[in-house]
Amino acid sequence: MGVLLKFRQKKIAIVADIESIFHQVRVPDKDRDILSFLWWSNGDWSQPPKEYWMTVQLFRATSSVSRWRNQKILEEYFDGSRIIEIPQDDRIGMASFHRLSEVMARDLGYDRPTYDISKHFGRFCDNLNDQLPPYVRIFVFVEGKKKTAVGCCLAEELTVASVQQHGYNLQRLTGGLRSLLSWRIQTGLMDGANASTASATEKSPEKPSFQLPLCGIRRLWVSPRHRRQKTATNLVDCVLKNLYYLTHLTREQVAFSEPTADGAGFAKSYTGREDFVIY
Repeated sequence: MGVLLKFRQKKIAIVADIESIFHQVRVPDKDRDILSFLWWSNGDWSQPPKEYWMTVQLFRATSSVSRWRNQKILEEYFDGSRIIEIPQDDRIGMASFHRLSEVMARDLGYDRPTYDISKHFGRFCDNLNDQLPPYVRIFVFVEGKKKTAVGCCLAEELTVASVQQHGYNLQRLTGGLRSLLSWRIQTGLMDGANASTASATEKSPEKPSFQLPLCGIRRLWVSPRHRRQKTATNLVDCVLKNLYYLTHLTREQVAFSEPTADGAGFAKSYTGREDFVIY
């Protein structure tokens, strides 16, 4: 079905397919009686009406139009995929993010708190209701066909002031991947020799060889079905271009917070060095 779109202030008109504009959800047969309506042809009330049933419904709960209505599109791809940023003052977007964060927690665990656990133990035990710090920015990779989130990155600016304010300890992973407990557990390298080597390396860290500002990757998650498809790479590349105003950071200006074993492997591949920056 075609529809003519006309702009009042401009002498421009566009013909569009209405079925492609609106997201439609099929109505099950058992629910069609609820969505039935009567229609009098030509407005003739003297004739018996005809009864119709809705077979599709516009903008139902799965509507992709209203879900990201305040989205800030940063990157778009030919297959319809896009990378967006969700502002923390967007209630609808944050509601979608909180549902996504529950899925992320299954793979990554819950985000570490930014407060003293000994003083806020009750709050620490309720991570699902915990709010993100206002300085954390949310970047989401939305798949083109189903308009579902398949990747998410929580990033923050690491400047001299922010590092001092939040008490972050930035350092290079001088022992490489073997110095990460998560990597040793996943690869089965928990024998005494490897543990002692990692411990000895951690006791004598080298002098940091990086400069601020950096991009802090607080959390990075990709759906299992979309891993090893450059989803994480494209997502972090986009973050580096948009985190600082009018500044495009390089891949060497990235720091990772408590990476998992898979995350450490990605960090090594992305930065091109095994002693990437952690905090």
